[in-house]
Amino acid sequence: MIEIIAAYIIDGDTFAVGPQRYRLWGIDAPEIQTPQGRRAQRILRSLMNQEPWFCYPKAQDQYGRSVVQCINAQGADLACTLVDRGAAQDWPRFSGGFYASCD
Repeated sequence: MIEIIAAYIIDGDTFAVGPQRYRLWGIDAPEIQTPQGRRAQRILRSLMNQEPWFCYPKAQDQYGRSVVQCINAQGADLACTLVDRGAAQDWPRFSGGFYASCD
């Protein structure tokens, strides 16, 4: 488990802490160069700046990023919150449909 207190938000499903990049497990956010991608980035930034998140490594992707599932102290799942707010969608190929019920 990794406690994330301050992160640099790269896009709607990727963030960095120092040199390490993290990719949220099981979701896909719009590409950053689109208006929807900028919106997803803003929502992720807002959520991550509100409180600490506890991230659990699930895998490593082909780009060397740690793929994580993040939960806050109240038990809310960060990726599910992004899907619920329309900033990302479930990616069944990786989640097995885990986030399909979040929207």
